[in-house]
This record gives sequence, C-alpha cells and structure tokens, in this order.
Amino acid sequence: MEKKLRFVVAGGDTRQVHLCQLLEQDGHQVRAFALDRYRFETGILTCATMEQAAYEADCAIFPMPMTQEGRLNAPLAAEPQKPERLLEALPGGCIAMGGMVPENLRQTAARRGNTLHDYLQREELARMNAAITAEGAIQVAMENTEQALLGSRCLVVGYGRIGSQLAARLRALGARVTATARQWKDLAQIRCDGMEALPTGQLERVLPHAELVFNTAPALVLPRERLALLPASAVVIDLASKPGGAGFLPRGLAHALRLPSFSARVKDRESHLAIQKRGSDYYAENKPCGSAYLAGTGAGAPFPQQPDLPAHHRRRALYFACYRRHHL
Repeated sequence: MEKKLRFVVAGGDTRQVHLCQLLEQDGHQVRAFALDRYRFETGILTCATMEQAAYEADCAIFPMPMTQEGRLNAPLAAEPQKPERLLEALPGGCIAMGGMVPENLRQTAARRGNTLHDYLQREELARMNAAITAEGAIQVAMENTEQALLGSRCLVVGYGRIGSQLAARLRALGARVTATARQWKDLAQIRCDGMEALPTGQLERVLPHAELVFNTAPALVLPRERLALLPASAVVIDLASKPGGAGFLPRGLAHALRLPSFSARVKDRESHLAIQKRGSDYYAENKPCGSAYLAGTGAGAPFPQQPDLPAHHRRRALYFACYRRHHL
C-alpha cells in the first residue's frame, strides 16, 4: 500500500491554495498555515499555529518568494508571521522548501537538522516558471493595447530564461521582435533564433519606434530619460524581480506596468503543478529510500508537442517513484 505524506503549506497567495488542493487530490494529508483568509471546502486542515501544522510533517512548502521585508510572504494570513519561528517548529528530518530562500533562513533550518531547499534553483522549475511568466506577459500586453501583436514592434530587454521564451512566443504570433543582451553569445543566439539583436547599452536606437517594451533585466536599464524616448502610445511591462528595471514616468506613457510575479495572476494552478512535482522530488531525493523520478520533458522545437496523457494522469505519474518507495 502506498504511503501518503504529511505536507505543510505555509504562507503565500492563491498559488499556495492551489498547491494545497493538488496535494489533497493526490491523497496526501495537507495542513495549511498562514492562509487564513481562504476557506477550504475539502479535507485540508487550516491550522491556527505552526506547531499544530508542523506536527510529524514529512514536508513543508513555503511560497515564492519565501519572505517579504523580513517576514513570511503571506498576504492571506490573519497576522504577520516570522519565518524563523516557523522553521524552528518543524520536526527534525522534515524536508523544507521555498522560493528565493534567504541564507539566514537556511542556517535556521540547519540548526534543527533540516535542509531548506530553494526550489527556484532547480533549473527545470525555473524554466517552467519562465514559460508561465512569458505567457502571462503576452496576456497582459494584449489586455492593455488596442492593436494586434501581429506586426507590432516589440522590444524584449534581456535574453535570459524569461526573455528568450517571451521573444519566441511574440515572434510566433507575428510580432516584429528586437531582443537585447549584454553578452556576445546571447546576441548571437538572438540572431540564430531569427530576431533582431541589439546590445542593451544601445537601447536609444530602438526606443523611439517601440510599441511594446518588455523588461526582464533586474537592473535599471530603463531609467526615466530612456523611457522619455518612447512614443506616447507605448506600453511598458516590467517583468524583472525587485527592484525592477524601469523607472516609470508619472505621465506620458499609455501604460507602465510593473508586474514581477505573473504566476499569481495567470495560470497559477499550472505554476504549482511544477512546485508540486518539486515537492515529491525533494522528498524522494533526501530520504534513504533513493532518488526521485524525474519526468523527461523532451527537447528540440520551441513549442514541443505535449504528451497525450490527460493532465491529472501526468500529475500523478510525477509522484510514482516517491509513492512506491514509501509503504505503510
């Protein structure tokens, strides 16, 4: 008989809510903490204290980012929570994970004999998160402009995980895409991908003609003097992590949107399918039972064919190895 695990899901927004529901659907025992403003209608237990939530827990999942201004990132909590206290409540041997984990919290977990993993350091999750962010950016762009993406002049600043996936999707929709990068290898890759390449330091050359600008660089590459070069009808969307990369003008632009976390708005369920998988991977990789099952994702075309299996079957398959090694 397969062993079901005891998960603690602490803090976060509706993405964590969806994660609770996905884990519960797979038969695990799920306790929610610092999600007080959401009323669960299933068997998920909302705990008043972290001690109650953490009792005999196998795995604790914190949000991405894990903290905001030194406190647990928990917009749905009834009151602010200190992440240090939450980590100290976890039993020894519990697998803990969060996104963008501060070093001091890693040390706090280590003192209890636990390891606090940063699931955003997993390359497969980072790439999936980038794909979801790119999709969300396109949705927001379409909602905030009256013109079609087909034939529009789009500027993508930065060609990392998010920038490259976003540029590919815009090009597939018929946009005229210019992408920027700092390194020669990235500029060469942009050209190989069929788009115009421009060093980030030469943005002034294209800003006067850009209709949509997507910034993915977490540095101030679009100060006010550069933004002043844009047409009045331009839409600027900042996707970079804090502090962002655009110094927005108080007036003059049609739209200036700072949206560093699209997963909270767009396809948050799909985002946490990825984190759900990371939970099983970390649990399996860090228990004596052996290594985790990692589903292959394929390679090749920018938009590969998806497996024919229904989504709920694919989700359950991700847990297969973890389940089979934990018998009651």
